[in-house]
Amino acid sequence: VYPVGSQLPTEHELCERFSVSRYTVREALRRLRDDNLVASRPSTNSYAQDVMSIDDLLAFAQGARFAIETNAMVTVDAALA
Repeated sequence: VYPVGSQLPTEHELCERFSVSRYTVREALRRLRDDNLVASRPSTNSYAQDVMSIDDLLAFAQGARFAIETNAMVTVDAALA
């Protein structure tokens, strides 16, 4: 989970974390950009983007597959919440 405006991990870090190819990471980031969930800036990484409404979030979720990666209790501060 990344707060709005925060920098996402690099493509290399995402490849290692999810054990996927660079092509897969780039395609995932492209789709997130197309859905306005992340923004990219020239010569930098991608950044988490604000979701304007619950409808935006639900539209993104349609057709998505979900998998539980970890299960843990977390406490978040106000900036992340």
